[in-house]
Parts: sequence; structure tokens; C-alpha cells
Amino acid sequence: MNKIGYILCLLLISKSTIFAQWELLNPLPITETIDQVFAVPMLSKTMEDSSYLLVEALTLQWRLDHWENELKQFYNYNSQNNLIERLAEGWENSTWRNRSRDQYTYDSNNDNIEILYQYYDNSWVNDRQRGFLYDLQGNKAEAIYKSWEDTIWINTHRFFYTYNQLNNEIERVYQIWDQNNWLNELNIIYTYDVENRLIEKLSKEWSQANWVDDLRIIYYYDSIGNQIEEFIEYWNGNMWINSYKINFNYDLHNNLIEELGENWENENWVFDRKTLRSYDILDRVIEIQTYNWQQNQWIGEYKNSRAYDLQGNLYQTLFQLFDETIGWYNFYLTYYYYELVVGVDSNYDILPEDKHLAQNYPNPFNPSTSIQYTVSRQQFVVLKVYDVLGNEIATLVNQEKSAGTYEIKFDASILTSGVYFYTLEAGSFIETKKMIFLR
Repeated sequence: MNKIGYILCLLLISKSTIFAQWELLNPLPITETIDQVFAVPMLSKTMEDSSYLLVEALTLQWRLDHWENELKQFYNYNSQNNLIERLAEGWENSTWRNRSRDQYTYDSNNDNIEILYQYYDNSWVNDRQRGFLYDLQGNKAEAIYKSWEDTIWINTHRFFYTYNQLNNEIERVYQIWDQNNWLNELNIIYTYDVENRLIEKLSKEWSQANWVDDLRIIYYYDSIGNQIEEFIEYWNGNMWINSYKINFNYDLHNNLIEELGENWENENWVFDRKTLRSYDILDRVIEIQTYNWQQNQWIGEYKNSRAYDLQGNLYQTLFQLFDETIGWYNFYLTYYYYELVVGVDSNYDILPEDKHLAQNYPNPFNPSTSIQYTVSRQQFVVLKVYDVLGNEIATLVNQEKSAGTYEIKFDASILTSGVYFYTLEAGSFIETKKMIFLR
């Protein structure tokens, strides 16, 4: 594949332009397994900005006229709330079976120093490994990628990172392993303006013992700092040649609502691809639609719809594809489950040991499920069910209860499929859990 074809390939398969531009200057093999497509990026030191940690993700695939289990992922953390393991299970022959797992190791500064990727084949088998070193400021200084061959780790890629005094990355050197030596491959140089905004990425290839210009991306901003254009050029040996550009449009809240990509063809800019984003009243992305320009019209490619729970966590993503005959059709549906982080400030009570609201079983369910709860002393108890908008659906318990454990059945026969919440109130204790009704 030539360099321009490679650029376009990256732009087409990425889920966002920002990802595409990064991959453009970091050309590693792109893995599109279902495990990784639906893995939620959780790794960024401790999650100090959130009261909740993602602990499970369930992905369903649309089969003719109904949803079927496809993938289940579990996320485990250490005492510092760093992700230490992602375990993926696939649905095979009506049961969940191990598929892959990623294991993360950290140093005393909570910097991720190693990722081990394994797949399951009767036992866990090594696949890939990534190791990282950091400078005194906590910036990633070196990364080494390895693959498992037979019984040993073999080097594949290496990166060196350089930063300025503001900790902005200004250079990245990419090398590949050739049997016994590291060979230079790419050198990426980052340039910033006086307002500390990235304005250029310049990629150079190693050729005949020298770095030679190859590709560059130029970034333009409006008066308030929003990126409004991304301009991609390649070096033909004498001059920079237009290749691709992306224009960005925003709403009145400065939310990115459109990305328009164009190819340079026959001395003209030609439509290629566009992405549209929609937001809710809290400025959260609720829908992403991507289109390709074909035969002088925009043809749908994929649509990603998102929904959030009452605590603001992403709890559902619906991935749809487009067919010119039937329009948008279902492909994948993913539900996300969270746990409240102990020891962080929250507007919600931490669960005490003497009171407990259990997860409903079964979950997902159709059409009924059981909810169990425990109270430690006689008190007035309220157990209610709500939809995702906070509307009350049903009151299951609303009376004085003696100390003990109780179980009650909830029947959703008259409701539509979707996510619902049930809340237990007992004195000052309040807890909410999520359940999924699938017809």
C-alpha cells in the first residue's frame, strides 16, 4: 500500500480524526478484534476525576431479529484504582469462555510500566508485551514492544520520546527490530505556537543514514482555541504536495459537531468522509454518525449512539451500520457496569456493612427478575424502579420492615427493553443499582 493509501486507510477505520492523526505518525499494526474494538480505554494513572470505576462491559450482537451474547469484559483494579487486568470472555456454544486478557503493572508513581497481552488456548498463552520508562517529570521516555515467539520474547518496535520545559512532546523516534539491531524508521517532530497549541507534526523517514521529510500535519485554530482545520501533506522530494484535509465545525457551546474530510484529486478538493456528533443538554456526546462520499452523495457508514445513567456514567453504546436498501441496522450493543470508588467524595452514601442491596438476578432478564435486600433493624423501607430519565416506574416496597433479608420479584412485561434503575432507601441509607430488560 502506498503512503497516501495508508493515510486514507487509517482515516477510514479510526473512530475519530484525533485517533487517525495519531496513528498516521505512529504506524503500528492495527488490531480490529472484537475484544479491542469494544474495550473501554481506562488506563491513565488513577481515576481521580471519577467516583466510579468500570468493572464490566457486556456486548451483544444483532442476529436477524434479536440480540445474542458476544463478548463480556471484566476490569480489575489495585488499591490505587489503577487498572491491573482486563479479562475478555466470548460466547461460544451457549457458555462464556476465556478469550483474551491484558495485565498492567505500575511503579511507585502509578506509572504504567508494562502491559502483557495474552490469549486463551486451553491455557493462557503470551502474545504481546509493551514496556515503558519515564523521566523525572513522569513523561513517557521510552517504549519497547515485543511479541512472543515459541518460548521467548522478540523485540518488534521501540519509541523514544523527548519533551520541552512545558512537558510537551517535541520529538518521537520510532525504530524497528531487525534480528540483532534496532533500525531507525520514523522521526516525528512536534511544533507548538506561543499559546502552547500543537501546530505541526512532521514525520521523517530514515533513508541512507539520514532523516528525510515524508509527511506532515498542520493544525489551525480559531480565535478561542478550537481546532478548525487539519492539513495533511506529503513530500515528493522537491516540495510539499496536498493530500488530505479535515475541517471542524462547532456549536454555540464549542462542542465539535462536524468533521469534514476531503481528498486532493486533480488539483481540487473532493469530499471523502464526514462525521457528525450530537450532544445532550449536559454537552455529552449521545450520537456519532459517519458518512462516505460516493457517487455525488453522502452514504452512511456507521452510527454510534450513547446513553448515560443518573450518575453521568456511560452505560450503553449502540453500534449500527448502514445499508442503502434498509438504512441503519443494528450490529453491536454494549452495556457498562460500574462500582462506586471507596474513599472518594460523592453525593451518594457509601454502602455500610449492615445494609445491603444486591444485584438483581437474572440480569439481563426477560420478563421478570428478583431483587434481594437486607436491613439491620426495624425501619421504614422504600424500594422503587426508575427509567433512565429518572421517571418512577414502580414501587416494590413502601412499608416498615423488621431486620432481615428480603427478596421481591419485579415483572417488566409491560415495559420496553432497556436499562432501568432500582433504588433502596432505608433511613439515611440510599443505594441504586442498574438492571437490563431484554425482550
